Amino acid sequence: MPGILPIQGYRSLHNLTKLSKLEVPRNIMDAILPIKDDDAAIQKFGISFAVNMCKELLNSGLVNGLHFYTLNREVATISILTELGMWCDDPLSLKTLPWKAPASHKRCTEDEEAFMLWGTHWASLYSPESTSHHIISHIQNTYYLVNLVDNDFVSGNVLFQLVNKVLDGMSKASSPTTETDQNSLPSSSSSSS
Repeated sequence: MPGILPIQGYRSLHNLTKLSKLEVPRNIMDAILPIKDDDAAIQKFGISFAVNMCKELLNSGLVNGLHFYTLNREVATISILTELGMWCDDPLSLKTLPWKAPASHKRCTEDEEAFMLWGTHWASLYSPESTSHHIISHIQNTYYLVNLVDNDFVSGNVLFQLVNKVLDGMSKASSPTTETDQNSLPSSSSSSS
């Protein structure tokens, strides 16, 4: 799949081109050779070059989106997306999704997506006043359904470690739950004496 791999260091670029047997365009080599020993300057160049390339791609009308190869080094990609106005530090604050609608007409609209079934079908199984209806509605109105794929088999569950880190940060940012609040939630199992 064609994608953008930001230049983040001279040595890593050299190793990548050696492994892939590809050549770096002369104009790029001419720009980075004088700064090859300055990692910060290389990364700054890589981000600037990628931002310009992304703007050109998006303005061409020939692409519907961008695909980035981060190789577990997401800092440059976040900088690129921030500069393009496509990064959001708090995705939960968004009312709409931060990406373009799919190009395929065969794909469902957001209102028909699986997560919308929480409100249209599952919640409707219960009376509007019931606790179950309120919980399902709360989940459907508060959370995003996200499909996560972790193909980094060598390093283990890196993606899920990142998700857990984000979730931990979110739970620390929210107000602590009191014992009274926990007692008011429905229990998943009931015990009888």
